[in-house]
Amino acid sequence: MGNVISALAEGAKFIRYQENLLTRLMRDSLGGNAKTLMFVNCSPSVYNEMETKNSLEYAKRVKEIKNNPTLNLESKTL
Repeated sequence: MGNVISALAEGAKFIRYQENLLTRLMRDSLGGNAKTLMFVNCSPSVYNEMETKNSLEYAKRVKEIKNNPTLNLESKTL
């Protein structure tokens, strides 16, 4: 998933969603026309300092992804 996030943040032309099951499932949310929200758990404990730091750095990369959310409308014809 990290490779996909990096490629999306850099604006790569080809994104390898097929490498991981999770990225295949989240393809529409990660790089599609949806608005994506990410939650990061941070721990105040010194024991979890490195994990918290890594999570925040990952979230910073995710924040650099620019999606173009659009409204999907279907018109009914009678």
